[in-house]
Amino acid sequence: MTTVENVYALTETILEFISENNFLKNVAVLQIFNVVMQFQNLMTPLLTRRSIPPYLSRCLNETQIALASAQRSLHESPEGRSSRLRGLLVQRSKSRNLKDDRELLVSQHVALLSAVQVVSHVKGFNIITPVASIKRQVESKSVQSLKMKSKMQDSDLASLFEAHQFWRCYIGSESNLAESEEFCEVLSLWMGEPLSDIACKRLLLRLDEDNMGTITFATFRDFIRQGNLRETVNLYASDPPLPLLVWIDHDTTAVIPRVIEATKSNIAVYQISSTATAKRWISINEGFLQEQENSGRIRILLSQVLHERNDYHLNVVNENAGHQITAFIRGLNSKTPILVYTSKSKLHLTKYVQDYDMIGSLGGNHLVLQAYVAALAGGQKDDTRWTRYNA
Repeated sequence: MTTVENVYALTETILEFISENNFLKNVAVLQIFNVVMQFQNLMTPLLTRRSIPPYLSRCLNETQIALASAQRSLHESPEGRSSRLRGLLVQRSKSRNLKDDRELLVSQHVALLSAVQVVSHVKGFNIITPVASIKRQVESKSVQSLKMKSKMQDSDLASLFEAHQFWRCYIGSESNLAESEEFCEVLSLWMGEPLSDIACKRLLLRLDEDNMGTITFATFRDFIRQGNLRETVNLYASDPPLPLLVWIDHDTTAVIPRVIEATKSNIAVYQISSTATAKRWISINEGFLQEQENSGRIRILLSQVLHERNDYHLNVVNENAGHQITAFIRGLNSKTPILVYTSKSKLHLTKYVQDYDMIGSLGGNHLVLQAYVAALAGGQKDDTRWTRYNA
């Protein structure tokens, strides 16, 4: 069995054990039950993946360890067998173990959810939102509001196939392509609310990345995060959440750990992987960027070198991507802070930053990068350590 299959099987075993033994009257067990169900929901779409990236694989291994620990605690006898005093001591010890396991599971769920958000969408434009306080959500659940596992399976299955259902009903099962403009109209009809011109452009940046005028079913299916169409449409069509870090780098998986660290600081990360997509996103959101440029709540991280496709759809190494994107942004009179990063051997390509305000470059100094992101999380506007060549 794969790690994903092992984790999924473990969630099945734990949920069945809790349900069969009627342990839901215990608050800690109830909360564990709820978190384990959320783990299972995360595992379902991963079961069909052909490969798992290394970072997600490590996260899954840690999840398996956390679930196994909770399983052991749940199997401990709730009552001692030798005396009443011994029984009380065992019960208190068990409660402490369950609370510890609950905290570990909540923490691990946050980490896994962040990792899944990143690795599930490695196309040209991807949004990674800060993970809400799962702990608060878990602790607010009550026995009355908690749906039993057998009922949950039906709704999970419906969500999983929502993309197929929508496409079949509104586009037609005989076609794997949809016209981009018509698709937005149909989507608006399905949602029961109008989609503005800018909302449609934001959606098409993800659904029709190359601006070809068509959307494939495969792209649409990948677009739906955890099978929830309405939430994903609203996420991509709305104004970006703040604070916002726009991260432009062709290697979206290599920066996963740093992206997750940023989301832990309540920062939304917009990943963009090409010069063309970056320019389209900036043009579409020009008004929003100008409104927020003095708020200290938007920053850009930009790789000087991008591996991307040119106008002829040939793979090229664009060593001037940083300069091209910077010039485009400043050409729109946007003062949004920009930090360009690259290797030491390519640092000389970033000397152009000396010609602009509120921009800097670095060649491997990760402490400066961390401080730059931390300042965004804190809403700082007066940090200038990074605003120079070779910061």
